[in-house]
Amino acid sequence: PEDLINYLSSSDTNYKRIVRLLKKWNNKAFANKPNYAKAPSVALTIEAKEWFDSNTFTNDLDALIAIVNRLKNLIYCNSTRIYKKNPYSDDNLYYKMDSDEKYVKSFLLEIDKFYNTLVEAKKIKNNSLYECCNRLRKIFPNFPEPEKEESKESFSRSAKYA
Repeated sequence: PEDLINYLSSSDTNYKRIVRLLKKWNNKAFANKPNYAKAPSVALTIEAKEWFDSNTFTNDLDALIAIVNRLKNLIYCNSTRIYKKNPYSDDNLYYKMDSDEKYVKSFLLEIDKFYNTLVEAKKIKNNSLYECCNRLRKIFPNFPEPEKEESKESFSRSAKYA
């Protein structure tokens, strides 16, 4: 649908980077599982777009944590169902995943691991950027390793790691 394409298009490089990170996580986390266990790419993009439309952030890590928390909250309302209305129709964006509670539970386990790793990385980023990046490489294997002398610096909003 053209309305949805127009809604999701953005020139914001931070938004695009976060969407790429979400999709990388989704592909890696569900690589060996049925497609129905994997979150639809368009649903992840819509979550990111809705968050970016109503929030500001200080860095990509904070934005990613907030969006992943939004995804968790879609499930926590009812732990065996996941629902997100398509902004341009009455369809559930997660209708395939929602067809079987085992897929929702699998997604919940993976999103919890993702969230916990991100929060852990945030806690240690001010002490050691090097260790923070090591944590993030558990999720994103190609995540860059900072120089040793950079290890005391914190992430900047313009950090390019996607």
